[in-house]
Amino acid sequence: MSIIPANGNQNEAVVVISKKDWDSIVETIYLEGTGTLAKVSQRMDDDSGFSDFDDVDWDK
Repeated sequence: MSIIPANGNQNEAVVVISKKDWDSIVETIYLEGTGTLAKVSQRMDDDSGFSDFDDVDWDK
């Protein structure tokens, strides 16, 4: 899909997305910023099949 700015200036183009998509983007940025996504990726690569929830820092 391409976006064509109404005034012809690509630098002033506007992108409209749903609130659901925006909330997802904000959540992803938050999880990346807190290191949560890296931890999830690490756990997904771990073949132990075990996660110790006592090790989770719930205050972050």
